[in-house]
Amino acid sequence: MMYAYPDKTDLDALRGRELSSDEAFEATGPEGMAGQNPLKYASAELGRKIVETMADLIGSKAKGMLEKR
Repeated sequence: MMYAYPDKTDLDALRGRELSSDEAFEATGPEGMAGQNPLKYASAELGRKIVETMADLIGSKAKGMLEKR
């Protein structure tokens, strides 16, 4: 979100909420978030890397499917 929609990202909304730990938290609320604590680990740069990696993987899979036709 911080990469794709920086104006829609509000980490302050998570501050003051009870999280499982400083490192990670479990999906217990309606947000559906689990894993590393975004207050500590999230960044636009990490988001960019994830988007680019996923785009490469999806593109490779699509090419493979088209080559099998």
